[in-house]
Amino acid sequence: MFKLLGLLAMTLIQPLNATAADHSHIRAMATTYVQALESARPESLKQVFHGSANLFWVDANGRLQSLTQPEWRHAIEQQGAQHAFSSAIEDLQVDHDVAMVKLRSDLPDRVFTDYLLLLHAEGRWRVVNKTFSIAMKGDHPPAISADDLAEIRTVLQRKIDASVDSDGGLLTITHHPRAVYYTLVDGQMSADSIAEAIGRYEARRPTHPRGPNWRIVSVDQAGTAAMAKLDATLGEARYVDFINLLKIDGRWQIISAVWADG
Repeated sequence: MFKLLGLLAMTLIQPLNATAADHSHIRAMATTYVQALESARPESLKQVFHGSANLFWVDANGRLQSLTQPEWRHAIEQQGAQHAFSSAIEDLQVDHDVAMVKLRSDLPDRVFTDYLLLLHAEGRWRVVNKTFSIAMKGDHPPAISADDLAEIRTVLQRKIDASVDSDGGLLTITHHPRAVYYTLVDGQMSADSIAEAIGRYEARRPTHPRGPNWRIVSVDQAGTAAMAKLDATLGEARYVDFINLLKIDGRWQIISAVWADG
């Protein structure tokens, strides 16, 4: 039987315009998601994941792997129903129209850690990106490496510098070529590839004023996957990014992000 154990850890600061209803709805989405995996009936995932959302992870050789939504649903059907397992939301943060969830799922032989990025568009929350890592049961849990955390923070700081200085070159070295940024434009979801972002940065760089004052709010790592939150202010405007990273070919890279302003 699926048991969502609830929020084990959660930010103590209520972000702007986050409501109890938002948190409740996102927790219900997590329940639907895990039940779909258990039952091998993936059609309900369409209620949770946007149709364009990709799944990304790193295999045992450090190489990036991915699935589209149709590929993932087919794989779930082929795998069949799973033994009962427990899942726990270990972190859930909502800020403006973006959110993140860290979900731990304990199976008989392994532990999955999911990092989900969500966007509130067209009146509903949906997951637009999922990354995950796997740890086998019986293994000693890998210690969080100080070197990994330092490298992640370096990547994030370079991403900040890219925004401040409109430096497309820094975006190139901090992002995987398949990275996508999601946000709202006139209430509709907008998805920009990193190539599009680099082009905009380089085009406006000669006359671009310095950007907002960004800071790294938090970083969470599980094996070869990590999530971070950044925020910034510029005058009375406030910006927030939730970012998914993966350690691909031995190097931490940004693979997806959701962002909002207000």
